[in-house]
Amino acid sequence: MLVLVIVFKYLVWPTLRPKQRHEEAPNEETKKVAKMAGVEHQTRETIDGVCVGILREGRMLVVRTKRYSEYWQPVGGRREVGEDLTEAAVREVFEETGWRIEKKALEKVLVEPMDAHGGTLTFYTAQAPFGEPVIDETEIAEWRWVERGNLVDLPAFAAAQKFFALSTRAG
Repeated sequence: MLVLVIVFKYLVWPTLRPKQRHEEAPNEETKKVAKMAGVEHQTRETIDGVCVGILREGRMLVVRTKRYSEYWQPVGGRREVGEDLTEAAVREVFEETGWRIEKKALEKVLVEPMDAHGGTLTFYTAQAPFGEPVIDETEIAEWRWVERGNLVDLPAFAAAQKFFALSTRAG
């Protein structure tokens, strides 16, 4: 009987309750994910991120952030409370490049799990506006245009590698 109570309490009950916004102290896994996303204190159960592969003439704009300077990735960041994913993508592109893109210009390519609480990392592509980006040097250590066929050769997080592989085949 005790085993049934324990199974129900820890395995079944949490799946029946709707996820709620909380202000609890985060566990170690949540702290790790929050730190990766640049969040001091998590105020919701999931952290969702967005990345935008900005394309021009067979190339994609990739960046190395100051926080994770050993990895290349598309422009992106975390979704803020109250934003939908496309709003977050548009905002991140503007903050990191100075370019204004429209939500309707985003094409969803991939959604990958991001954390133990159901957070996701959604990858989009969009065509680059005219001109060169005005890079936010407080966040970005380096940027470059990379031929789509060479994206898979870049050191990147696993989800970004998957996105680069998909983008290489599409290009």
